[in-house]
Amino acid sequence: MRWPTTGFEVPRAPALPEGTVLDARCVEQQRPPETNEDRGAVAAGWMLIGDYRGGWGIKTILGASNFDGMCRPLGYQIFVFADELFVGAVAPTTMDSRTDGAAVQTVLQGPDRLSVVFVRYADVDPLCCPSWTSAAAYQIDRSGARPALVLTSVFTSPTGGS
Repeated sequence: MRWPTTGFEVPRAPALPEGTVLDARCVEQQRPPETNEDRGAVAAGWMLIGDYRGGWGIKTILGASNFDGMCRPLGYQIFVFADELFVGAVAPTTMDSRTDGAAVQTVLQGPDRLSVVFVRYADVDPLCCPSWTSAAAYQIDRSGARPALVLTSVFTSPTGGS
């Protein structure tokens, strides 16, 4: 499955709700752009958070549009690049920390493969402790005119406690 994107550029960061003021403590934690991929995400309005992952010509970059009161990312996305070209995002929409479907780990697994772990909450789970995780596998399809990120499988399993 290919997620829709806005062409071949990093999608624009979502606008903040009217009246939102970003907490300076959170904004100070942004990572400065270091790569061409970083600069593309910043140009699209994203704040870089955490490290980027790189290997085999692939980079994953975490961009946020907002933060909660503890500086956890809100409205975030993980962008995937191959040979400096944007190839897709790991989720069809932005994610919020401590909510169902939030990505919590990205692992590069080879020249055209990566996996992402998403937390899955049941209605009764406390925010600290999702009862399930989904491991999604992706392939970078290089068969077309331009590489594209393709979801190849998802495996969901219990975390062992809630």
